[in-house]
Amino acid sequence: ELHDMLVGLLGGRAAEEIVFDTVTTGAANDIERATNIARSMVTQYGMSKKFGLMGLESVESRYLDGRTVMNCADVTAADVDAEVMKILKECYKEAKRLLRDNRKVMDELADFLIQKETITGKEFMKIFRKIKGIPEPKEDEKD
Repeated sequence: ELHDMLVGLLGGRAAEEIVFDTVTTGAANDIERATNIARSMVTQYGMSKKFGLMGLESVESRYLDGRTVMNCADVTAADVDAEVMKILKECYKEAKRLLRDNRKVMDELADFLIQKETITGKEFMKIFRKIKGIPEPKEDEKD
């Protein structure tokens, strides 16, 4: 689930690069959130192949500011940074692949949002199904 969340968070930046062949500051908050999640995956959740079950970071003052402290040597901290970057790059690559594979859907959704400004889940799925050639579900199977 966290991997999918990272792909989603990096999707806005990936879409900018695909559509406009440039990047802006618009995705700054998403990048910050993605970085924090990836770092927690490596340092707290044991979700790194390189570090495995090793807890490398602990949360101090959990009820105040929730600041984290690294429990490792400086060289290991640099390895953590490299592992976080590796995860982010893999997720960014996947976000770009998904957007390229679904470019028609992305463009259609963008046109819809330009006109309406917001979209419901039902409207999203209708556009997605139409472009992908997926029939609408029967009334008793609807979203």
